Amino acid sequence: GNDGDADLIWTAAAEVVGEPEVDANSRRMRELNNGGPQRDDPGELIAQFAGANVVNQYWSPVGCDPDAKLMFVNSYSASQVVVYDYSDYDDIQEVRRWAMPNPMDGAWYNGVLYANQHGQQFLHRWDAEGQALGQFQVGFSFYGVAIDQEEGWIMFRENGNGNPIRVYELAEDGEALGQQLGSFAFQQLIGNNLPYQIEWVDDHQEGQLWISSNSDQSVHQLFVDTDEWEAVEEVQSFPAMITQPYDACAHDGENLWVGGYGNANFRVYDDGVAEMNWFAFEPEEGVVEAGGENEIFVYINGIGMLEGLYEAELTIFSNDPANAEVVVGISIDALGASAIVVEWDEDHGYPDVIDWNQAYIEIFNGGPYTVPITIMNAGTEILLVEDFISDHEYFTADFDQEFEIEIGEEVVVDFIFNAEEAGNYDAVMTIISDDPDDMEVDIEMHAQAQLPPIIWVDPEAIEDDLVTGETSEHIITMGNDGE
Repeated sequence: GNDGDADLIWTAAAEVVGEPEVDANSRRMRELNNGGPQRDDPGELIAQFAGANVVNQYWSPVGCDPDAKLMFVNSYSASQVVVYDYSDYDDIQEVRRWAMPNPMDGAWYNGVLYANQHGQQFLHRWDAEGQALGQFQVGFSFYGVAIDQEEGWIMFRENGNGNPIRVYELAEDGEALGQQLGSFAFQQLIGNNLPYQIEWVDDHQEGQLWISSNSDQSVHQLFVDTDEWEAVEEVQSFPAMITQPYDACAHDGENLWVGGYGNANFRVYDDGVAEMNWFAFEPEEGVVEAGGENEIFVYINGIGMLEGLYEAELTIFSNDPANAEVVVGISIDALGASAIVVEWDEDHGYPDVIDWNQAYIEIFNGGPYTVPITIMNAGTEILLVEDFISDHEYFTADFDQEFEIEIGEEVVVDFIFNAEEAGNYDAVMTIISDDPDDMEVDIEMHAQAQLPPIIWVDPEAIEDDLVTGETSEHIITMGNDGE
């Protein structure tokens, strides 16, 4: 509220200050996000647009300012940096561009775009408006560049000496390298391909390093042990039409962008990792008249939380000279529990109903007709599925005995419709589990069955005696005795 005589002008910002530790050997499961019940679909094309890209030129997304929804794209061929506003994936707009000689990879960090120039041993620094902030020397030849946003580590894919990724601390002012923390090989995990770019997403604790590979035209996600600085394993990969080693990828906080020498467009793919924001708030700014008040709504999302303490700070900045900053602490103690999520094909009626008539062109009595259902455990404890109960005998589940689903895993169960008589049927299948929040999940089901056609043929056999060179003609009559 505002107890003063002048308008109170305020903005708010939030910062996570503590989350449960994630062991490197048992990395965080893929949570569900707060946008809906479905698991992210790796490699799904979210958006594509032509932009400045043209065929047979090198255009590569290299860095992102997720707060401003800006993606920075470098063009080695055109010697330009182009900035796109992706506030709306259906209408991605260019906002500015500036000249830079033969830019390759890059990274965005603390309001600065870091970009390397082909064949050089230094980094260019730019602000979001394209103003040059100077350069700093790296001291060796390199191509790929990435920065850990949380720790302030800067990484280079060295050119030569086995082509490792070298990791350094970045000076506090962002204008020089600090201590080297380590280096590691990675090509052995991507078929020994040698890319010219790297991307690091510190929120992806199960696989922080993203690399595009033209040998299989895919992007690869790798898990790196940052204690030992070792690339441990490939987490996943999916096709992304990567045609040259120059084709870079960049992450916008939710999805993965790629360009491409052989493709005259930019493409945005689902990264297959469901980023979880366990809290959010709105609005982010406002004005409170004298004697008035505003409300900030804070939303807590517990889906997929690991067991432990989550802490954040919501800071309100205002023009109150005595209290320019007010900090509101947010603390959530998450208890471990299983969490059931049930999905089926959208073409079959998800999420409202399982509609057999959408799954099959024709439904007749006498079936059976099956529809596969996916049951996932989005919790932090093993999920026990105890029973499936249908309120109509024509709808059943292929289920014999209770079963367990490990954390982050899924099981497919067939739901079956088998009607003895034609008719229009609606029913509910109840899934019983030990999910403390959803011990009984009700699934609506529908099917309309009709009597099948009944064919008859007359005659059922044709016999004839012919002399060589003669012809004959016969008629076969076919009918339908069905209803």
